[in-house]
Amino acid sequence: MFFKRFKKAQGGIAAVEFALIAPIMIVLFFASVEVSNILIIDRKVTTVTSAVADLVAQDVELTDSEMEDIYAVATALLQPFPSDDFSVTVVSVIDNGGTTEIDWTDTFNGGAGSFTVGDLPEGILTTNASVVVVDVRYVHSTLVGYFLTDEVELTDRFFARPRRVPMVERIS
Repeated sequence: MFFKRFKKAQGGIAAVEFALIAPIMIVLFFASVEVSNILIIDRKVTTVTSAVADLVAQDVELTDSEMEDIYAVATALLQPFPSDDFSVTVVSVIDNGGTTEIDWTDTFNGGAGSFTVGDLPEGILTTNASVVVVDVRYVHSTLVGYFLTDEVELTDRFFARPRRVPMVERIS
């Protein structure tokens, strides 16, 4: 008799359904917000990498103050996300008549990793010319570390040829 009455009772069913579905919906909401933030940051990292390479490639001689200005632009492009876990490495690779070597390197916030001459794509560097290589690394700390990983590392690399001179000089 108790089971027949329990089976026919309709009161409180909506509350039970809500209690079962709400946690799943809340998790999906926060996960979608976090994935959206990661996608936005990934686009910003690509924009920063391209912008830094473009600004360096446009110059003839880079001074320390010009590099600081370029890094300030890079930091501004990341807004509204924090730039604490953001780092940049700028490398100028030259070819002196068939000998490929790194001419100069500049870093911001500890640098975004190491670059070797062997990392250059085939055919990107011509004889007696140079290529500017920019590596950017951003570590995003997620808000929902319980469901996603605590940190997501986003990196990008961009190659640019100097525009006005065969080789961009770095003046300290």
